[in-house]
Amino acid sequence: MAIELEPQFYSGWEGFRLYDDVLDAGIIPAPGGRLISLKYKGTELLFVQSEHEGENLTLEFSDLEELRAAKLDIGFRVWGGDKTWVAPQSDWWEAIPPLDLDAGHYAPGIEDNAVFLLSPVCRETGLRIMRRIEMHPGGELYLCQQLRNVSTADVERGIWDVTQMLRPCDVYIPAKLEHVNPVVGEGDSAAHMPTVVSARDGWVRIRCDAAVHFKYGIVPARGELLVVRPNGDHSIGMLRTFDTGSNGQAQFAHGAQVEVYNSPAMNYLEVEIHAPLQMIPPGGQVEHKQIWRIGQLPLDVDPQEARRLLSTDPQ
Repeated sequence: MAIELEPQFYSGWEGFRLYDDVLDAGIIPAPGGRLISLKYKGTELLFVQSEHEGENLTLEFSDLEELRAAKLDIGFRVWGGDKTWVAPQSDWWEAIPPLDLDAGHYAPGIEDNAVFLLSPVCRETGLRIMRRIEMHPGGELYLCQQLRNVSTADVERGIWDVTQMLRPCDVYIPAKLEHVNPVVGEGDSAAHMPTVVSARDGWVRIRCDAAVHFKYGIVPARGELLVVRPNGDHSIGMLRTFDTGSNGQAQFAHGAQVEVYNSPAMNYLEVEIHAPLQMIPPGGQVEHKQIWRIGQLPLDVDPQEARRLLSTDPQ
């Protein structure tokens, strides 16, 4: 079946449906230019915060002080799906994602089997985000993310892709156990490590199957990440490949390229992939690309076998 594109509403938000006979992707310009739905043969993989379905915020502020006050009034919205944040988190005003980027209305564009989303100018960071989501036959999505500096000063930031997925899932990262670091301030992550983090066939396995608060940072041995979700008599697998930076010497805003967060309050986990932290001059831009390959797997599949089944490079 050819890839199709059509307008559609998702959870009360106006957007676009990009689909074939395997994948069905829902993309919304607002809030925050999200991939808000991703179904594999009818099974939803992404989380949506039901309390705020269909919510669109008005972001008209007279000055930056009013903007900062509005962030406190609005609070930390989740919304859901896959979105682009900017790292480091420690630079966010009021410890809340920049509103223009996370809640703003992105200008959409369409080209063949792809949807473009361009953010408004962020008054907090001086950046614009461009997201390009492209579908290919056989269960493939290509994600390209750009940061553009439209301010008059250098901006040091990193692209930070965050995907909120429905539990239960196992997340596999090609790394050693000693390269898994609990994130301070995110629950009692260190205490949970013996029960949720383990080694399996050259990969680190992080179990996200219960409402337990933890977050771990990992520097992978290569630019890959695997998510496996049980689905009846089989599993659904998502293999994501991405660039790790120049010869392994890249610096990441949070000290790790991959972070895995598990929510204690809502039914989701986060798979987070960072691009290298970079100094972006006025008028400059940086980008990061990912390929997502999604398919059916056996139950309790070995991660290396899952990689072979999902990858175009089985070595």
